Amino acid sequence: KTRSRDTAAFAILIGDPYQGRGLGSEVLTRMVDIARAEKLRTLVGRVAADNQRMRGLCREMGFQFCEVEGNIVQATLSL
Repeated sequence: KTRSRDTAAFAILIGDPYQGRGLGSEVLTRMVDIARAEKLRTLVGRVAADNQRMRGLCREMGFQFCEVEGNIVQATLSL
């Protein structure tokens, strides 16, 4: 796949002791805000298919999903 200057990839890793405290939501919200400020068109990230909390957060923010590997989905947000 060709890389584009108007697309950015994201990755978030929250350690087990800190999960469930809203950190993932805060980080993803800030990433989306920065991507918009930078006038990007698309933000993408890969999420474990069984990570329902992250998938739910992405879904709430408007990300769309497609399967890329057996247990991995790609979350894509059009900005």
